[in-house]
Amino acid sequence: MEELIALYTHDEINRHFNEQKLFDFLLNQAKLKSSVQRVKNGRILNLRSSDETIFFIEKDIVSISVDETILYFKGVGRFVGLESLLFHDSNDLEFSSVGEVEVLEFKKVDIIDALMNMQEGWLYGYLINVHLQELLVQQYMFSKMRTKKRSKELLKVLAKEISNENESLINLPKQLNYTVLTKYLGVSYVTIRKLFEEFRKESFIIEGPNRSISINLEI
Repeated sequence: MEELIALYTHDEINRHFNEQKLFDFLLNQAKLKSSVQRVKNGRILNLRSSDETIFFIEKDIVSISVDETILYFKGVGRFVGLESLLFHDSNDLEFSSVGEVEVLEFKKVDIIDALMNMQEGWLYGYLINVHLQELLVQQYMFSKMRTKKRSKELLKVLAKEISNENESLINLPKQLNYTVLTKYLGVSYVTIRKLFEEFRKESFIIEGPNRSISINLEI
């Protein structure tokens, strides 16, 4: 085991054992069967931590929430359900579509079997755990910030998640409206309107045609 660990740096693990690499492995090497599922805006995906399905997002966004508070979003090229890959515990996480989401559905047991049959499969589990820890630490740090600063940082995280390009100006999908964003930012409808007015003056938020919203990551 020590010899195997010595082969990789943290950056190399991120490069070779990320979610896209896992997806490619499952389809091309493990040749797992998958089925396409399309879920319209606002519908709950048929997934709980105790369920036997894992989804790979091919179109639009999925929100992950607890008690109607959105914790984070996942965009195209990300898995939903890997958080429970090595466990069978139930919790209150709820996975909802934002837009007309299209996902590939895999059986959790098939993914576990595929990873157990490869020497370095445990590294995917390692990355899942690391990303969850980073998310928890990030959420804790944001919770200590004032409302405006916290909201700005959360919007930056959201913009980076939904964009596959290295851009400074990210357009938010129209489905990410005030109703959705209040649940994500943890503010009231009145507060979010005031915040967005300030963000517009600072050019952090830029409005386009049909009231579309873009996030300026350079601000």
